[in-house]
Amino acid sequence: MKNLSFRVAFLTGHSVNSCTGLSKEQVEFQKQTWVSIQDWHPWNFPFTPSFSFPEDYPLPLAALNNVQHFLSAQQKGFSAKFSSSVMQEFASFDRIIIFSSSCGLELLSKLQLPENFKKRLYVFACGPVSIGTPECRSLFVLQGKQDYLSRIFHRKADFKISCGHMDYLKSPRTLELFDSFCRRSLQ
Repeated sequence: MKNLSFRVAFLTGHSVNSCTGLSKEQVEFQKQTWVSIQDWHPWNFPFTPSFSFPEDYPLPLAALNNVQHFLSAQQKGFSAKFSSSVMQEFASFDRIIIFSSSCGLELLSKLQLPENFKKRLYVFACGPVSIGTPECRSLFVLQGKQDYLSRIFHRKADFKISCGHMDYLKSPRTLELFDSFCRRSLQ
């Protein structure tokens, strides 16, 4: 079997408007995974450079921005605005592994990506807050037992762990399950 080219990326809502920079917590998680840091995309959705994530951003404002990002995905022009740049960003890879959290699954499902892209797409969703789910090669839903927000949107999960909506990246179990998902996705 030939070596597969792949890219892993975070896809979350924007806690800070237009900021695609990863938080320190996301970067620390990347470093701990089985996946080499070079195989991770350095930016969040829509995978274009912006500014560094401001770590001291107020949580209520971050929550409001995420709600606005979720609602923007419901707008008619959302897919047209982002899908071609997302497809272009990942065009050269045999496999695309997305680490989605919160409303990231909703953003991904609204992109209306073509079949040849969906067949290369593997999604690990933590605490999804979404109306729909994207068509993809493989979807794994992880949900915290104390994540009451995600449970409103998704009654079923592939696996449940003991954490709340903001705690997935802090859980060693998330890291273990994500590493396993990545290995399976690359077989």
